[in-house]
Amino acid sequence: MILRFYLLWLVFITIKTNCLFAQEELSAEKLLEYSYRFTINDKNTFSESTKALWKNLIGESHFVGVAEKHHSTELSKFTAALLPVLNEIDFNTFALELGPNSAEILNEYAEDSVRLSQSIRYLNRKYGKKRASKTPLVFVNRESDALFMDRAQYLNFEFWGLDQEYAYSYEMLLDRIQSLASNGTNQELYKEVKEVIHKNLFKSKIKREPIYCWYQSNKLINEYFEGVQENQNALKVIEDLRLSWEIYCKEASGIYSSQQRADYLKSNFDFHFEKRKPKKILLKMGNVHLTHDISPFGVNDLGKHITEKAIKEGLEFVNIRFFNPYLNGKYKGNNSSLKMLQSIGLKDQWTVVDLRPIRKLIINTEIQTSDPYLYEVMNYDILILAPDDKYDNDNNY
Repeated sequence: MILRFYLLWLVFITIKTNCLFAQEELSAEKLLEYSYRFTINDKNTFSESTKALWKNLIGESHFVGVAEKHHSTELSKFTAALLPVLNEIDFNTFALELGPNSAEILNEYAEDSVRLSQSIRYLNRKYGKKRASKTPLVFVNRESDALFMDRAQYLNFEFWGLDQEYAYSYEMLLDRIQSLASNGTNQELYKEVKEVIHKNLFKSKIKREPIYCWYQSNKLINEYFEGVQENQNALKVIEDLRLSWEIYCKEASGIYSSQQRADYLKSNFDFHFEKRKPKKILLKMGNVHLTHDISPFGVNDLGKHITEKAIKEGLEFVNIRFFNPYLNGKYKGNNSSLKMLQSIGLKDQWTVVDLRPIRKLIINTEIQTSDPYLYEVMNYDILILAPDDKYDNDNNY
């Protein structure tokens, strides 16, 4: 079934040609033929019938990707409810859009603490600020994120970090380097470097130079890094930091780095996957990273890579596209280029649409549609629309 993605763009061309002769236009009514409604209770769990629905939708998939909008409160509830369902069908790994070493810190705290969210709060207070973006961990740092992070801890999920190390994680990671290689480092030099990073962590530029470029060339930082030679784990943190700074530096300097970032996501995924086969994996990342083919920004991203890997390994990858047409009590779907998709959402219930049979109808020219709807149907498997939502701007602090 998934083999069709090998020739996705050829299929697009064929569809666009054949749709001239198709009889029916994709409509909201047609989407509703393949839709279901459900709710999530106050304990952030599904009913038994909704659990059965999701097990059926996921089927034999080895990889499940939640293509999110960051900081959605309702999506945090959905993720918390989905985790036990996945756990019942042998999912035990949770890949996130944060750095690999940051994820290792989460794994260690998950083992040693009663509630992981309390440890995240501790890290936010130790290394961050109360303002929402200025914390060492990203996309697990808000109050509503505690819902799924604590549940993942309870269910013994292992966290994978696939992305660059976040902009405000560097003091935390410096302390990690020092703890891993303390016997072979200069304590005074470490203290000097820590003071430098702490002082400048929340700046965007130093003397008009992007902070990430400044980190790369800072003599004190590089001298400290050069002194860490014996501990391979510490060297890995340094390597990841340097690559993260390179990606951020390019971006801040107006140099294209999106493909380099995507390649890093893919290499981190492969590193974990090859070591830990045949684990089943939940991924929760921004929606552009998890498309089956080239991303909307023209990037050969992680989703395409996993799609191809699934084909090669004889596995299945299902991705879930998230929308929130209602925000703060008001319908916002009319502002979207995908307003037909958004229009079937309800203010008080979740809506899920299985796009795969619709995709088959389009390929068989039984119905027609055009971009941007064609792109959505070909690149995502399941569509979910949240009830009334809000974005969480409050740190777990």
